[in-house]
Amino acid sequence: MSEGHKPTSGMIAEAKKGLAWRREHGRGGTAVGVARARDISNGKNLSLSTVKRMKSFFARHEVDKKGKGFSAGEDGYPSNGRIAWALWGGDAGKSWSEKVVNQATNKKGKKMELEDLQTRHVLDVEETEDEYIVAFAKMKAEEVAEEPEERKASTAEPLSFRTGEVERGW
Repeated sequence: MSEGHKPTSGMIAEAKKGLAWRREHGRGGTAVGVARARDISNGKNLSLSTVKRMKSFFARHEVDKKGKGFSAGEDGYPSNGRIAWALWGGDAGKSWSEKVVNQATNKKGKKMELEDLQTRHVLDVEETEDEYIVAFAKMKAEEVAEEPEERKASTAEPLSFRTGEVERGW
């Protein structure tokens, strides 16, 4: 099996549905969404980079579920947003991409060296409807001094921290 992450049967079925809807209605999704649906519907293994893009798509388009025509039985079903959602693997693709990315991030965090932590301390930024979630790397337990007297005194300037609030303007 080639390297990558294999789509689930639920994702494959949803991508096929999205492609059929797009042919039938002549709308919904983008060229990238169609390409993704073709890869998924053909059961092609997806790179971690692609899976991260999928996770990002679902985070940005979760709001489409609240739009008119997203759910069966509503006027305008399937909406453009519903077709696009299906092209990317639907709800099955959303949960699968989150799982794959989270597992990869956890593995990456466990393997990071101290130099990596200093230069690449932000592991992931996830946007939900209500908040931004930032995952930071932690130092390995064996790299942190157990006793205060084992720590070297620093003559560098003290660190300063700022806190604040962010207000959404949209």
